[in-house]
Order: sequence, then C-alpha cells, then structure tokens
Amino acid sequence: MNKGITRFAIVLAAAISGSLAGAGPLAALNTGGAAVIDRVVGIFSMWTGEEPNKLLFDQAARYIDYSEMAERSLGGQWGQLSEVDRREFVYVFRRLVEERYYKRWHKIFARGRMKFIEEAPTRGGLFVKTRLALGKDDDQLVWQLSKRSGQYKVVSIAVDEKDLLTRISMRLQKHLRKDGFDNLLAWMKDEADLEDEDDGVSRMKSTASR
Repeated sequence: MNKGITRFAIVLAAAISGSLAGAGPLAALNTGGAAVIDRVVGIFSMWTGEEPNKLLFDQAARYIDYSEMAERSLGGQWGQLSEVDRREFVYVFRRLVEERYYKRWHKIFARGRMKFIEEAPTRGGLFVKTRLALGKDDDQLVWQLSKRSGQYKVVSIAVDEKDLLTRISMRLQKHLRKDGFDNLLAWMKDEADLEDEDDGVSRMKSTASR
C-alpha cells in the first residue's frame, strides 16, 4: 500500500476517534449532535482541498445522511421512483454535493474556529447552533441532524438562515418540473462531472437486474 495513503488513514482514524491533540471544542461536550459535527469539521479540515480523496469522502459520508437528503430534495416525486432509480439518485446526489460543496467546506472549516452555542431536539433529530469565526467574520451555522438511520447524521446546514438542503431542493425540483426525472438526473450527472467516467451507476443497474 502507498505509504502516503497509509499515513493519511492512520491520522484520519485518530481524528474520527477524537484522539487528536487539540480536538475541537464541540467534541468536549460529549453530546451526540456536537460530536457528529466535530467529526465532520475535523474530516474537512484535514483534507488538502485539492484532489478528491475517496477515503476521506467515504468517512464524511458516515456522518452525512445522503439517503435522507436525496429523498427530501425530491419531495413527492421520491415515492414514484423504483428502488433502482432511488439508489441511482442517491449516488448521483452525493457526488453532486461532493463536487459542488466539499472544497468550500474545506476552506471554511480548515481556516475557521467553530464554537458550540446550543442544541434543541426535534422530531427525529436535533438542531445544533454553532458560530464559525473566520478572519473578521463571525457567522451563525445551524446544523440539522436526523436519527432516521439509527445514529445522528447531518442532513442540512443553514448559514445565516440560508439552508443548504432547501436551496438544493428548490433547484432540483425546478429542473424536475421543467424537464422530468430522467433529464434532471442527466443534468445532475453533468454537474457532478460523472458523464465521462464509470461512476458506479451502470454497475448498480446491472446488479439490480440480475
């Protein structure tokens, strides 16, 4: 195995377990929501922000519920999809978020400092309010966590009341109403830069048809 990958894996495992020196202030609270957020922030802080890192992205996906995000983004259309289409949509949705947002998250989480404010239970989850100090800016971030999967996972982030999942959902449903599901999915693949690679979707369809 490549020594660089091995070293990265060791450091990443240490971060996930919260054993890194100087672990963030959220983890010290030892609450379910704060611990999840601390791990997400830690993962993006460690990434170089340059080339996609599958190991890191897979670790991030342990704390981000892409299945629920994808379902909520489609609204009523989700119930009309086959199981194969649902799996494909979740996969492409995740890749779209990775392509669109991961570099941004790396920049703000690696350079900023997160401070926990409070958390409040919701039906099936938590809202966790934090503040992010970055240079002269000090912004409020409200994290929405769901426990539908059995453990708390992030399903959205609102920065100064601008909610990530709401904005994504509005855009996707606009394409859906105008162009239909198949064309929406094609547009998402293009935006996620999946057109010219073996993205795993064809393998999913092949497996499902057996």
